[in-house]
Amino acid sequence: MIRFTDWEIRLERAIAARRQTRHQWGFHDCCLAPCGLIEAITGINPADGARYNSRDEALETVEFFGGFREMIGRMAAAVGMDPIGPKSAQRGDFVLVKLGGIFRHRDDQETFTEGLAPGVVALDGRRVLLAGPIGWTECSRNMIIEAWRV
Repeated sequence: MIRFTDWEIRLERAIAARRQTRHQWGFHDCCLAPCGLIEAITGINPADGARYNSRDEALETVEFFGGFREMIGRMAAAVGMDPIGPKSAQRGDFVLVKLGGIFRHRDDQETFTEGLAPGVVALDGRRVLLAGPIGWTECSRNMIIEAWRV
């Protein structure tokens, strides 16, 4: 994948644009929101073509791919992101984090995401940005279990 030369500015703008956005299936949810950040960095959305408007439709999508982790990995591969070690993830890279019980949407999203969430390494390189119930939330990069170079 090739990043825009001004990718940091584009990423900052994309983050700011959704800072007050409430969770919405098919737009600002745990999967599509971080993919929108990748699109801001590269012009390519790993979730392009993923269309759903409800929790049930999102679950059908996950089941189609054989599980949440498999779905995220296949999305990354489909747009040419190379897998890297979790500790090698840098600013703007696409990652998968293991959240366990610390993060749960109001409708119990964790039941089909397996406690996992995709995100993007923040510009400071120390945090991972994830879609939150409103805007973004973050976690430590120590929670990264898989990563792909953007």
